[in-house]
Amino acid sequence: MAIETGILSTIGKTPMVVMNKLFPTSSSIFYAKLEMFNPGGSTKDRTALLMLSKAMEEGKLDHNSTVVESSSGNMAIGLAQVCRYLDLKLIVVTQLSEFRTTVK
Repeated sequence: MAIETGILSTIGKTPMVVMNKLFPTSSSIFYAKLEMFNPGGSTKDRTALLMLSKAMEEGKLDHNSTVVESSSGNMAIGLAQVCRYLDLKLIVVTQLSEFRTTVK
């Protein structure tokens, strides 16, 4: 087992498995990449790391920057972990669905 140097170094190192029971009569071989093994549990971890790393390399982001994202799901989780690791501020904006409750 490899020892990684930090949580971000584990992004994208997800296992691939043969789906041998999915199509048992097929002559083709099917594989699945298990993105749930990324630290944030999603393929969006890759997207967040790539976007922020590239922006920092190009000088578009630095440690005084604030990342703002409209998300309520996996992208927000991916950005949160990468921003925290890279010491970037993050604001996540989300729209809540209207809901009503009756209190008795």
